[in-house]
Amino acid sequence: MDQEKLLKFKQAVFSDIESKVRIIQKEAEELKQTSLAQTEDEQLNDAYSYIQSSVAKIKAEYKLAVAKADLAAKQEVLLQREAYRKAMVDSVRQRLEDFTKTPEYKTYLIDQLKELSKNHPLGGSEISFREEDSGLWKEIQAELELGGCRFLSSSAVKIGGFSIRSEKNGYVIDETLESKLQEQIPYFNQNCRIAAE
Repeated sequence: MDQEKLLKFKQAVFSDIESKVRIIQKEAEELKQTSLAQTEDEQLNDAYSYIQSSVAKIKAEYKLAVAKADLAAKQEVLLQREAYRKAMVDSVRQRLEDFTKTPEYKTYLIDQLKELSKNHPLGGSEISFREEDSGLWKEIQAELELGGCRFLSSSAVKIGGFSIRSEKNGYVIDETLESKLQEQIPYFNQNCRIAAE
Protein backbone atom coordinates (compact mmCIF):
# COMPACT_ATOMS: atom_id res chain seq x y z
CA MET A 1 0.00 0.00 0.00
CA ASP A 2 2.81 2.36 0.61
CA GLN A 3 3.90 1.70 -2.88
CA GLU A 4 0.53 2.62 -4.18
CA LYS A 5 0.40 5.79 -2.15
CA LEU A 6 3.85 6.61 -3.25
CA LEU A 7 2.95 5.93 -6.85
CA LYS A 8 -0.20 8.06 -6.56
CA PHE A 9 1.74 10.80 -4.83
CA LYS A 10 4.42 10.55 -7.46
CA GLN A 11 1.82 10.70 -10.23
CA ALA A 12 0.07 13.66 -8.57
CA VAL A 13 3.36 15.50 -8.18
CA PHE A 14 4.43 14.74 -11.74
CA SER A 15 1.00 15.60 -13.02
CA ASP A 16 1.15 18.88 -11.14
CA ILE A 17 4.70 19.52 -12.40
CA GLU A 18 3.72 18.67 -15.97
CA SER A 19 0.71 20.98 -15.67
CA LYS A 20 2.90 23.78 -14.29
CA VAL A 21 5.54 23.08 -16.99
CA ARG A 22 2.86 23.28 -19.69
CA ILE A 23 1.60 26.57 -18.21
CA ILE A 24 5.16 27.93 -18.02
CA GLN A 25 5.87 26.75 -21.58
CA LYS A 26 2.61 28.29 -22.77
CA GLU A 27 3.45 31.58 -20.99
CA ALA A 28 6.99 31.44 -22.42
CA GLU A 29 5.57 30.88 -25.92
CA GLU A 30 3.10 33.74 -25.45
CA LEU A 31 5.90 35.93 -24.12
CA LYS A 32 8.06 34.91 -27.06
CA GLN A 33 5.24 35.71 -29.54
CA THR A 34 4.53 39.03 -27.81
CA SER A 35 8.24 39.86 -27.78
CA LEU A 36 8.55 38.92 -31.46
CA ALA A 37 5.48 40.98 -32.34
CA GLN A 38 6.80 43.92 -30.35
CA THR A 39 10.24 43.62 -32.01
CA GLU A 40 8.58 43.33 -35.40
CA ASP A 41 6.50 46.47 -34.68
CA GLU A 42 9.61 48.32 -33.55
CA GLN A 43 11.45 47.24 -36.70
CA LEU A 44 8.49 48.29 -38.84
CA ASN A 45 8.32 51.65 -37.04
CA ASP A 46 12.07 52.12 -37.50
CA ALA A 47 11.78 51.20 -41.19
CA TYR A 48 8.79 53.54 -41.61
CA SER A 49 10.68 56.40 -39.90
CA TYR A 50 13.71 55.77 -42.10
CA ILE A 51 11.55 55.76 -45.25
CA GLN A 52 9.79 58.97 -44.14
CA SER A 53 13.08 60.75 -43.44
CA SER A 54 14.49 59.52 -46.77
CA VAL A 55 11.40 60.77 -48.61
CA ALA A 56 11.68 64.15 -46.85
CA LYS A 57 15.36 64.36 -47.76
CA ILE A 58 14.65 63.46 -51.40
CA LYS A 59 11.85 66.06 -51.54
CA ALA A 60 14.16 68.71 -50.10
CA GLU A 61 16.90 67.81 -52.59
CA TYR A 62 14.37 67.89 -55.44
CA LYS A 63 13.02 71.30 -54.33
CA LEU A 64 16.57 72.64 -54.14
CA ALA A 65 17.39 71.29 -57.61
CA VAL A 66 14.19 72.78 -59.04
CA ALA A 67 14.86 76.13 -57.31
CA LYS A 68 18.43 76.19 -58.69
CA ALA A 69 17.21 75.35 -62.19
CA ASP A 70 14.50 78.03 -61.93
CA LEU A 71 17.03 80.61 -60.73
CA ALA A 72 19.45 79.68 -63.52
CA ALA A 73 16.65 80.01 -66.09
CA LYS A 74 15.64 83.42 -64.72
CA GLN A 75 19.26 84.57 -64.76
CA GLU A 76 19.57 83.41 -68.36
CA VAL A 77 16.41 85.33 -69.29
CA LEU A 78 17.73 88.43 -67.52
CA LEU A 79 21.08 88.16 -69.29
CA GLN A 80 19.34 87.68 -72.64
CA ARG A 81 17.01 90.60 -71.93
CA GLU A 82 20.01 92.78 -71.08
CA ALA A 83 21.74 91.66 -74.29
CA TYR A 84 18.62 92.60 -76.30
CA ARG A 85 18.36 95.93 -74.52
CA LYS A 86 22.03 96.68 -75.16
CA ALA A 87 21.71 95.67 -78.83
CA MET A 88 18.67 97.95 -79.17
CA VAL A 89 20.47 100.88 -77.53
CA ASP A 90 23.56 100.29 -79.67
CA SER A 91 21.40 100.14 -82.80
CA VAL A 92 19.64 103.40 -81.92
CA ARG A 93 22.98 105.00 -81.03
CA GLN A 94 24.35 103.99 -84.45
CA ARG A 95 21.26 105.42 -86.18
CA LEU A 96 21.71 108.67 -84.27
CA GLU A 97 25.37 108.79 -85.33
CA ASP A 98 24.27 108.18 -88.92
CA PHE A 99 21.72 111.00 -88.53
CA THR A 100 24.49 113.44 -87.52
CA LYS A 101 26.04 112.91 -90.96
CA THR A 102 22.92 114.03 -92.84
CA PRO A 103 21.82 117.56 -93.87
CA GLU A 104 18.75 117.13 -91.62
CA TYR A 105 21.05 117.17 -88.57
CA LYS A 106 21.90 120.85 -89.12
CA THR A 107 18.19 121.65 -89.51
CA TYR A 108 17.45 119.72 -86.31
CA LEU A 109 20.08 121.72 -84.35
CA ILE A 110 18.79 125.05 -85.67
CA ASP A 111 15.18 124.12 -84.86
CA GLN A 112 16.16 123.06 -81.33
CA LEU A 113 18.02 126.36 -80.75
CA LYS A 114 15.10 128.41 -82.08
CA GLU A 115 12.64 126.53 -79.85
CA LEU A 116 14.84 126.97 -76.76
CA SER A 117 15.36 130.68 -77.43
CA LYS A 118 11.60 131.21 -77.06
CA ASN A 119 11.73 130.38 -73.33
CA HIS A 120 15.39 130.92 -72.44
CA PRO A 121 17.55 133.93 -73.24
CA LEU A 122 20.64 132.53 -74.97
CA GLY A 123 22.79 135.68 -74.83
CA GLY A 124 25.93 135.18 -72.78
CA SER A 125 25.50 131.42 -72.55
CA GLU A 126 28.02 128.74 -73.33
CA ILE A 127 27.05 126.20 -76.00
CA SER A 128 28.97 122.92 -75.98
CA PHE A 129 29.06 120.48 -78.90
CA ARG A 130 31.14 117.56 -80.07
CA GLU A 131 34.46 118.18 -81.81
CA GLU A 132 33.25 116.64 -85.10
CA ASP A 133 30.50 119.29 -85.34
CA SER A 134 32.84 122.32 -85.18
CA GLY A 135 32.37 123.25 -88.87
CA LEU A 136 28.63 122.78 -88.59
CA TRP A 137 28.42 125.14 -85.62
CA LYS A 138 30.27 127.85 -87.59
CA GLU A 139 27.51 127.58 -90.20
CA ILE A 140 24.81 127.71 -87.50
CA GLN A 141 26.40 130.83 -85.94
CA ALA A 142 26.34 132.49 -89.35
CA GLU A 143 22.64 131.65 -89.84
CA LEU A 144 21.38 132.52 -86.34
CA GLU A 145 22.00 135.61 -84.31
CA LEU A 146 23.50 134.16 -81.15
CA GLY A 147 25.27 137.24 -79.91
CA GLY A 148 27.44 136.89 -76.88
CA CYS A 149 27.36 133.08 -76.90
CA ARG A 150 30.56 131.11 -76.50
CA PHE A 151 30.89 127.93 -78.55
CA LEU A 152 33.08 125.14 -77.19
CA SER A 153 33.77 121.63 -78.32
CA SER A 154 33.39 119.14 -75.47
CA SER A 155 34.25 115.47 -75.02
CA ALA A 156 31.09 115.21 -72.88
CA VAL A 157 28.99 115.44 -76.03
CA LYS A 158 29.41 111.96 -77.48
CA ILE A 159 26.91 111.36 -80.30
CA GLY A 160 25.80 114.86 -81.20
CA GLY A 161 23.46 117.64 -80.18
CA PHE A 162 24.50 120.31 -77.72
CA SER A 163 24.23 121.58 -74.17
CA ILE A 164 23.70 125.15 -73.06
CA ARG A 165 24.92 126.63 -69.82
CA SER A 166 24.01 130.13 -68.71
CA GLU A 167 25.51 131.27 -65.45
CA LYS A 168 23.95 134.69 -65.99
CA ASN A 169 20.43 133.26 -66.22
CA GLY A 170 21.06 130.22 -63.99
CA TYR A 171 20.20 127.26 -66.19
CA VAL A 172 21.73 124.26 -67.91
CA ILE A 173 19.95 122.60 -70.81
CA ASP A 174 21.10 119.24 -72.08
CA GLU A 175 20.04 118.67 -75.68
CA THR A 176 22.69 116.07 -76.45
CA LEU A 177 21.54 113.06 -78.41
CA GLU A 178 23.10 110.80 -75.76
CA SER A 179 20.87 112.31 -73.05
CA LYS A 180 17.83 111.95 -75.33
CA LEU A 181 18.72 108.29 -75.82
CA GLN A 182 19.22 107.76 -72.07
CA GLU A 183 15.82 109.34 -71.39
CA GLN A 184 14.18 106.70 -73.59
CA ILE A 185 15.81 103.68 -71.92
CA PRO A 186 13.39 103.59 -68.92
CA TYR A 187 10.48 103.78 -71.39
CA PHE A 188 11.93 100.84 -73.30
CA ASN A 189 12.58 98.87 -70.11
CA GLN A 190 9.01 99.44 -68.97
CA ASN A 191 7.35 98.69 -72.30
CA CYS A 192 9.59 96.11 -73.96
CA ARG A 193 7.66 93.22 -72.36
CA ILE A 194 10.74 91.06 -71.93
CA ALA A 195 10.15 89.79 -68.42
CA ALA A 196 11.82 87.16 -66.25
CA GLU A 197 8.65 85.88 -64.61
